[in-house]
Amino acid sequence: MLQLRIAQVRTFDSLHHRSFLLRLREHLRGYFPIECQALDEQGLERVTRLGLDQAKAFGLAKERDLVKFLNLIFVFGEDIGDCHPSLLRCFTRPGLGSPSLRLERAYELALGVADDGLGLLELRHTKQPQARSGALP
Repeated sequence: MLQLRIAQVRTFDSLHHRSFLLRLREHLRGYFPIECQALDEQGLERVTRLGLDQAKAFGLAKERDLVKFLNLIFVFGEDIGDCHPSLLRCFTRPGLGSPSLRLERAYELALGVADDGLGLLELRHTKQPQARSGALP
């Protein structure tokens, strides 16, 4: 039987996390090139970490959910609650289901707001990333 030491598991976890962050930033650069060009590498890292921290605070853990939450951050700003309190309520109001379902509700709500020219409809339906590698949505 194969046994892994805790240090080995931590190493694999760390490598997986770094790989995810690289794929996430590549996704963001592909779908939000203008916004990412406005940020230097440290700024992109800061916004990414801020968004991931917020997502985790809302109970989001799946990679797909984390990516979708960062999409919302890049469309609505670092604090989505300031711009659109109704999006924030999707994550904070009791009884709306699992974190993934809450995110889907927020995304659907955001699509309704996207007619204001914010670009989320294009992200979901027509916009193709400039560079695509990895399995991010």
